[in-house]
Amino acid sequence: MLYLNRNTRVNFIGISNQHANDNRPYLTQGRGGKEADFAYESISEFEKAKTYYFGTGKKTSTNKSQEGNDYYATPEPLGFKMVEWLNLEGGDCALEPSAGHGAIARFFPENTDNTFIEPSYTLSSKLAINVHGEVKVEDFESHHIVNKYDGIAMNPPFGSNGKLAMEHIEKAVKHLSHKDGARVIAIVPNGAAMQKRLDKYLLEESSVSMTHEIILPSVVFERAGTRITTKIIILQEHAYMPSRNVIDLSHIDDINVFFDEIETLTIDAD
Repeated sequence: MLYLNRNTRVNFIGISNQHANDNRPYLTQGRGGKEADFAYESISEFEKAKTYYFGTGKKTSTNKSQEGNDYYATPEPLGFKMVEWLNLEGGDCALEPSAGHGAIARFFPENTDNTFIEPSYTLSSKLAINVHGEVKVEDFESHHIVNKYDGIAMNPPFGSNGKLAMEHIEKAVKHLSHKDGARVIAIVPNGAAMQKRLDKYLLEESSVSMTHEIILPSVVFERAGTRITTKIIILQEHAYMPSRNVIDLSHIDDINVFFDEIETLTIDAD
């Protein structure tokens, strides 16, 4: 145990395991914190989202199992854009089912009525720290259909050939309010089986149209431990489209190039 009095002078060096070193104390040690904080506050919200992404460790077969085999966190910059594309207004009700640790949810506005659902206690504890809104530790399947939302952003579990993803999307659409422009924005597998499910659903479901489809590159989930090919779909109420807008980013093989590409990408209300 270390006892100090007012005549004691102590230099602490390298307490953090990440920054431990054998350097001798120096006069400017510990300075620059305010400058670093100012620089952080000065950058754009999108740039902050990139710092969250690169500050998260890469998932491997060893640590991936702790979060669930079908959980692949959305890159925060993409989560930021998904929320932006919801076009939420103050007072709107918003939802993210299967919210994970908050890679999308943390960007929901403070002036909207937000609900986040995450069945994992491990992930929901992280989620609660990162978001503004109510966190429900439950399965999305248990969320009562009486709850309605003006915007829903989601990265659902995919399941076998996208079966579980499609079930979550169908349920999400039932939770949409009747506000003009209400949207579901979802990340889904980009494959023939999933497309067949989507086509069948859209043929039978007349309340929504797929207005946009963004084909994502395989590097998007590389840090989460997979190179699965995916895409974003936007389903919107009261939008009867003769054809959907397709944006193909699948050729990109560098995550930084991908972030640059989506930073100014806008999705207009239809």
